[in-house]
Amino acid sequence: MNARMKISRPQLFVLGCAIVLCVFGMRGAAAQTTNEPTLVLSMNSTTGNIIVPRVSYSPDGRFLLSGAVPGQATLWDANTGASVRVFEPHAQGVFAVNFSTDGTLAATGDGAGNLRIWDVATGIPTLSIPNAHRGGIYGVAFSSDATRIVTGGLDRLAKVWDSTSGELLFTLEGHLDYVGAVAFSPDDSLIATSSGDTNVILWDSTTGEPERTLSDHEGYLWDVAFSPDGTQIVTAGGPDLTARVWAVETGEVIAELEHPSDVQGAAWSDDGRFVLTGCADGTAYLWEVETAEIVETFSGHMNRVNGVALSPDGFRAAAASDDGSVMIWRIESALALTDTP
Repeated sequence: MNARMKISRPQLFVLGCAIVLCVFGMRGAAAQTTNEPTLVLSMNSTTGNIIVPRVSYSPDGRFLLSGAVPGQATLWDANTGASVRVFEPHAQGVFAVNFSTDGTLAATGDGAGNLRIWDVATGIPTLSIPNAHRGGIYGVAFSSDATRIVTGGLDRLAKVWDSTSGELLFTLEGHLDYVGAVAFSPDDSLIATSSGDTNVILWDSTTGEPERTLSDHEGYLWDVAFSPDGTQIVTAGGPDLTARVWAVETGEVIAELEHPSDVQGAAWSDDGRFVLTGCADGTAYLWEVETAEIVETFSGHMNRVNGVALSPDGFRAAAASDDGSVMIWRIESALALTDTP
């Protein structure tokens, strides 16, 4: 896909008593819509409304990890929806969650700026760094060998830590607003950070020096993720209503995926052919990257969709929402995401 592609968002027109959905240039308009999730993971609360900011699949697809604000981080059985354990305590809610690439460790960041790493099998913390950031931690990510972890937060900083000793290796300074998401490239050579200042910065993960700034969004950013081969990045933008796919080497925007509302989350399929996005209209959208077409849409949430995740086998989509739940859908076009019959 050499040319920059742009998908126009739906426009609503009222004709008499009927509401007609007219789509200009949206080649995915006939995409499959799945209205009924197969599982709904609800966060119980006695303190009022709960927001679920992030969700992550374990590398083997057996578990889901979700945050909650207010609340704790929960490990779920991805097949049954049963709660396996709660990682606690945390202060002021858990905004950031992620697994190590081998699935043995889980990282959580809370609203008070505390970072914790947990043994997934036992639920015992292996590392605790209080006040890792001034204010909430919004993003966490392990290096591929899990020896380092990067965090980003409200204080406009990203920090790289030794995941065993807790030593601060270096701080990434350059954003002018919160750091909403962080990611290591698959070969660990780069770190990507997205920010409320509308920019994504690519950093040398060894020296901490900035390599490139990606500046094409027109509003705050929440999510950023490398493709599995490391050649592309997807970003989720807010007020400009787009997710964008970038070439890492050149910084060129390859595709703009326009949504009917703010885009809060984005995740790649394991084969790098598809991107799942979460939208403030309460819907998750599955896109084929090469054609920039919508393959499938997933509805059911009663409020904004935040973080999203695709199962490693490509058969399930998960989305976290401001309605206090994580929903999981079977992808009806699953054969498109896997070579397994």
